[in-house]
Amino acid sequence: MKGYFAPLFAAFLMTAPALALADLDRRLGPPDGITPTTATLADVMALNAKGEGKQLDSFATRIEEWSTRSGGSDEITTTVWSGKDFETTDAWGPIVSREGRIGGVRWRQNVNGMLVIQGGIHQEDERFDDTMAAARAGTAGDAVTLLGEVTSPVAAYIVQVQPPSDPPTWLFIDKSTGLIAREEGISNDIRFTRTFKDFRTTDGATVARVVETTDGEFAGDRTETLVSLRLNVPVQPSQINLPQSTRRLVDFPAGVTSVQLPVSMPDPAHNKVVLLDNDFTTAGSAFKRHIVVRVMINGRGLDFLLDSGASNILIDKDVVDELNLTQYPLGSQIFGGPTGASLVTLPELRVGDLTMKNIVVYSQPFGMRMADTEKVVGILGYDFISNVGLKVDWDNRQVTAFAPGTMPMPQTAVTLPVLLDDLVPYVSASIGNAASDHFLIDTGADDVYIFPAFARQHKDVLSDEGLGRKRQIDFGDNYAIGVSGVQEVVPTQLKVFNFGVPFSNFIVQVFQSDAKYPDHDLDGLIGYQFLHYFNLYFDYPNSRIVLEPNAQYRSAAHVPAK
Repeated sequence: MKGYFAPLFAAFLMTAPALALADLDRRLGPPDGITPTTATLADVMALNAKGEGKQLDSFATRIEEWSTRSGGSDEITTTVWSGKDFETTDAWGPIVSREGRIGGVRWRQNVNGMLVIQGGIHQEDERFDDTMAAARAGTAGDAVTLLGEVTSPVAAYIVQVQPPSDPPTWLFIDKSTGLIAREEGISNDIRFTRTFKDFRTTDGATVARVVETTDGEFAGDRTETLVSLRLNVPVQPSQINLPQSTRRLVDFPAGVTSVQLPVSMPDPAHNKVVLLDNDFTTAGSAFKRHIVVRVMINGRGLDFLLDSGASNILIDKDVVDELNLTQYPLGSQIFGGPTGASLVTLPELRVGDLTMKNIVVYSQPFGMRMADTEKVVGILGYDFISNVGLKVDWDNRQVTAFAPGTMPMPQTAVTLPVLLDDLVPYVSASIGNAASDHFLIDTGADDVYIFPAFARQHKDVLSDEGLGRKRQIDFGDNYAIGVSGVQEVVPTQLKVFNFGVPFSNFIVQVFQSDAKYPDHDLDGLIGYQFLHYFNLYFDYPNSRIVLEPNAQYRSAAHVPAK
């Protein structure tokens, strides 16, 4: 595996006027100092094969245990392999998460024991591994190229690996040993460097025992140390079997199957949003287009954002410090800067008459202010939404939670299948004749956003019908602001936008095609500006979201396309 998982809170977005933007290091080109070489790619791959000896995936079974130190975080990762099947367990003290593959099916179990079968949204690691295997067999084609050689920081050949649609990775293959001594690549449009050290040979396989990773931010540096490597050892089916969700996280009062939540919902007449306490330290405003839920923790009332675009539950670090809760630091980063994130176990969180006990949440600096009466200090995401049936009723400005399996469905509605790979709902949408199943339904976003990957591939369907440019002239440049950073967006009136129901002349926010957005597998977000035309039924156990056209839809200025 090349990468590692970080919780997805980057989906929350809103637009604001132009602001001062921080400069970030985003060197995206090949390594410096490359000079021509007389070697061929076949020569270099043969040298590498000789240096590494047996590939780890050539062993029938193996068990690896790694210890990782990053940003104050101590993590133990154990992976059990049997052929192509595996199970990885990550542990931070008593808190664990798991992921794996069995019979070709990928799965994840989060820190609260919730299981998700994955549908294949992210396959970059698999594509990289397959491309490297093809390169060793001499069949990689244009995906692997020899760029030349360097003398520093090590005398090495530079091999570029870039499967179609993925960012490049550059391998430094030591000219004397044939081992990969260094790797530079692009992840979430941030350059990272891995240095491989302390090579040892076990049963004919030569493996680095220490891997150091940096993206230039010292606080985010990672050092992974191989604690043990056991090859061709007995592996029981129970060690890689598909697990079950361990428990129900939301408790309803006895005999009650539906609870109306204490929420504040958008009112077009007033309320503005101001971001606070984020790493990029900017402030912006936009009309309130978010749902705020009142929760109770230790008898204290707090405002949380109801956010289907969040993969977990998040609480502001200052609040966690005030509650004096034990924190387990994480080494994950978002948008190139340390998040100061930790894992925390909350003894109890109450949402109206609903109770969540002993739940693991993420803690990091976070805050939003909505008018004078609401300061949002947390996000209520997947772990809550997946454990209830959730109805968002824009007509009556109500949100109701139903016990699993009891939520009544409307007779006239559109049903959207969802993939929950990242514990957030991916759906299909189309613009003109360009379709994608990598759009995210995000109640934490104020608008509809088209991301750079889609913008690059489908420029022909993103031409403005006129009103987008007028809005830009009237209001100036816009920027999308989220916990992942700040990016310029262009308001664009689309001829046809189809999300369950086709709309004509709909205005969306389009990222510049060369913009740097963290997740290149994500094509867009569908937020309030579209969602408020429908009452929403979130039914994650059945992998669906149901859209019920409401009063705002029936009076919409954006007439459904014929």
